[in-house]
Amino acid sequence: MDHKDHKQMIGQRIRWLRQGRRLSQKALAGQLGVCQQLIVRYEQGLVDLPISRLLSLATIFGCPLDDLLTKKETTYDAFLPHP
Repeated sequence: MDHKDHKQMIGQRIRWLRQGRRLSQKALAGQLGVCQQLIVRYEQGLVDLPISRLLSLATIFGCPLDDLLTKKETTYDAFLPHP
């Protein structure tokens, strides 16, 4: 998997976890202290996420960092409400 594919996969995981938590992009942006457009760009895989932001996202979503970085389905996924 190349860098671009990896960014897109992480973006998809962020979107999936955000929607599962029933958070809007605006609400998530507020929790992170960033603008909504940056969340859009993260979810589209257009920009790199700093490790500090990945850690913040894992905390907000209540999941291990590994859940944001890998494609594998986790046991956590089974308990997450689907949008």
